[in-house]
Amino acid sequence: MAGAAAADPSAEQRLLESSKRNGLAELQDECRRTRRNADRDPEATARRIHAQRSYRTWTEPDGTGHVHVSGPSAVIARMDNAIRHRADKLFRQARSDGRREASEAYAFDAAEGAAAPKRSDAKILVRVDYPTLLRGRCLDGETCEVAGMGPIPVSVVHEWMDDAFLAAIVTKGTEITKVVHLGRRFTAEQRTALQWRDPICARKGCSNRLGLQYDHFEDWSATHTTRVTAGKRFCAGCHLLKSRGWHVTAPDDDGQCTFTPPRGEAATLADVAAAAGAAVAARRAACSHSPPDTG
Repeated sequence: MAGAAAADPSAEQRLLESSKRNGLAELQDECRRTRRNADRDPEATARRIHAQRSYRTWTEPDGTGHVHVSGPSAVIARMDNAIRHRADKLFRQARSDGRREASEAYAFDAAEGAAAPKRSDAKILVRVDYPTLLRGRCLDGETCEVAGMGPIPVSVVHEWMDDAFLAAIVTKGTEITKVVHLGRRFTAEQRTALQWRDPICARKGCSNRLGLQYDHFEDWSATHTTRVTAGKRFCAGCHLLKSRGWHVTAPDDDGQCTFTPPRGEAATLADVAAAAGAAVAARRAACSHSPPDTG
């Protein structure tokens, strides 16, 4: 209420009276309306909110995953309505089957069905030790996890095996750190290994996950081999920095590289990132839908 009153001081008394006769939900709605009506430039506000839209995920130590989406309220409402519509169908089906769960559980199932349908073209990277996969459970020191998210039960990997979106890196047989071939382009197997190892841009301090490009960390013309150990993934902006002559250190213990500008370099990171964004947009406009494979 304080925020609404600050936006429109003349509404303070009205909001105080509303708080006495209305419930919390009604008061919150009235405060939102008051703030919107007091906005002198609602179009600029809408553009600002759209520009700040975001999607984040994180995982708690016990394995609970979270998704946070923020953006224009109209878009969020449309997404929510679509999910609630699917959730209502799931609720009715569950009732007819004699099952009862919280409405939030059905909404989660509806969101999962909308965002991650079976036979999706999206790829999920899973690393699992071969003995673990055969045994069906992890022992101490073994691995079964989703890239960028953390450990998952082996049973989930078995469940996903029939889905097209699963790419499993099984740590037996072909070691991903020893994959070598004589061509310049990374093989599909190597690209999967690099996607696992570098889920975000490998420049230290950059957290970009979108449009990552495959890069030969060592000069391919000198070795004529393409190895996973000599490959990294950088976002378009950071890869352009490297191409423009910025010094790139060897990866540290976390696999991150430090970038240092050459002498006389006047462009800022923001300038280069903007140029890279324009280059990527032009490439997409030219119908280049496959991930860039540059070095």
